[in-house]
Amino acid sequence: MKEMTLNKDGTPRKTGSGRKKGSNCYQMITIKQLKQYITEDYKIPVKRLWLENVVDNVASDDIESTPVKDEKIEYMIS
Repeated sequence: MKEMTLNKDGTPRKTGSGRKKGSNCYQMITIKQLKQYITEDYKIPVKRLWLENVVDNVASDDIESTPVKDEKIEYMIS
């Protein structure tokens, strides 16, 4: 039997909450399949570490990074 874990407020965590074992957010696709939907100039976001592992000795200055945008949420207090 699994040990019960607690939330920050001390209440027991619901069973089944969170990411399931073995699930991930990645989808496998070949370059051949991807080329049908994108142009040669299309920019694809990839992790810097993955890119450095695929392309040997890439200087971090040569990799264009995209800054994270702060999304502003509009709201009214009534």
